[in-house]
Amino acid sequence: MPPGLVAEAVRRGERLRRLRAGALRLFWVVLAAAATGLTVWLLAARPWAAPEVPVIPPPTDW
Repeated sequence: MPPGLVAEAVRRGERLRRLRAGALRLFWVVLAAAATGLTVWLLAARPWAAPEVPVIPPPTDW
C-alpha cells in the first residue's frame, strides 16, 4: 500500500460524511419551510370552503 493512503481515505470519508449531513440538514429545513408555507396558505385561502356568492340588491325601479 502506498504511504498515506489510509490517511487520505479517512480524510475523504470525513468530508463526505460532513457533506451528507449538511445536505440532510438542508433537506429538513426546506421541507419544514414548505410545510409551514403550505399550512399558512391553507389557513389563509381556505380552498375547501365554498366560494362566497355575491349578493345582488333587489331591483328598485319597477
